[in-house]
Amino acid sequence: MTTSIQLNRQQEAYYDAIASGNQYVIDTEEAVLFELMLHDLIHNSSNKFFKVTDKTSTEVEYSLLDAYQSRVQVNADAWKVLEAEIMSDISTYEFEQNIEFKNPKLFKQGFSIRHTPIRIKAVIDWLDLSFEVNPTICGFTFKKNARSFIKSFLTAKTGTKHYVKLDESDINQAGLLFTIRLHNLSSKKDLLKVTHLLVTQYGADPLKMKIANIELSLDFYNAPNRGLLSALHKSLKYISTADNFRIYKYMQGDSRNKLTPVPKSPLALLKLFNRDWCMGVNPKGAPLCYRLYPKTTDSNKQPLPSNEHRLRVEVTLNHEVLKGIDNHLSNLTQIIKSGFKHLTFTELNKDVSSEDKTDYREQIQPFGMEQKNTRKNRNKRTLLSTIKTHAKLNKIVGKAVSNLCRKF
Repeated sequence: MTTSIQLNRQQEAYYDAIASGNQYVIDTEEAVLFELMLHDLIHNSSNKFFKVTDKTSTEVEYSLLDAYQSRVQVNADAWKVLEAEIMSDISTYEFEQNIEFKNPKLFKQGFSIRHTPIRIKAVIDWLDLSFEVNPTICGFTFKKNARSFIKSFLTAKTGTKHYVKLDESDINQAGLLFTIRLHNLSSKKDLLKVTHLLVTQYGADPLKMKIANIELSLDFYNAPNRGLLSALHKSLKYISTADNFRIYKYMQGDSRNKLTPVPKSPLALLKLFNRDWCMGVNPKGAPLCYRLYPKTTDSNKQPLPSNEHRLRVEVTLNHEVLKGIDNHLSNLTQIIKSGFKHLTFTELNKDVSSEDKTDYREQIQPFGMEQKNTRKNRNKRTLLSTIKTHAKLNKIVGKAVSNLCRKF
């Protein structure tokens, strides 16, 4: 007989094996866990094996088949729960790492493991660029439809539809200051293409151009499972004031679109991510917002090719957050570096209790969230005692951010 204690202990051993990164140990513990679950299946069958004879009626055969299918389904459901829990743990994943056979003979003979590592790319999703027009050059400055003129001009010259709005801040230059949202900025060349048009056509001073808001993203390519989004949520070092954790999906014309709390169950959350739901943190319009979701469409809601699908974690910083740094366009690389500091990750300590491991595995919680420090001494700890910084992942993210900054 397999007891629940045996199963729980073996699950713990399996998770520890995953955390170790040793594939041989992982395979061994996985095989033992499978055997225990198989024995559990046989035990729960109450020895009612599927046997038929020439005297067995069709009705009895159907009843036996239904009972057998029901028992199999119970164990299949148990595996789904277990898999979702495993995939919601950041220690399950290896980033930017190829897997090779450890046996040197296999390596020398040219054998390799077909494995595509998870690749991380840092991007600017969009930024709001504020610029001041020169009324002696821009003759339509004070017309009501000035926005439309600028929008049409930039669309014609760049081939991209841009959204232009009058700046509503309290800067004492009403009527001269505009803000334009720029998408798809992959390099300084893309940015200069727009700023050059603003300078030559409207007399804008590039030294006075500022970034009003910016959205920065980490894209995770080749993820084996959308459960990585759950793992990233549990790992992300949210600011201590983060709130309004929610899961949502917009469907045009559907009046049932309501913001709902994030499920506590890894399987429940995985099912929503598999249906293209999005997780949001902090109210829309807050100075700092987070989102985690599967990226399957472009900025115009058009489907992306399957090879461009990825999992995205993004942070939006508005003008209130940017007040603390020089937000002139010329300081863009520093703004990028500062913004990505809000996308730092954590992991569970190795020496925590079995109860802490179980909580981390079985629950969806922002475990990496900064804690409000109430200590009087100077040794400030901003994380839970069971949590530590994920140095390896943060180093890889840092390289991705540096690669992005070099392009600007």
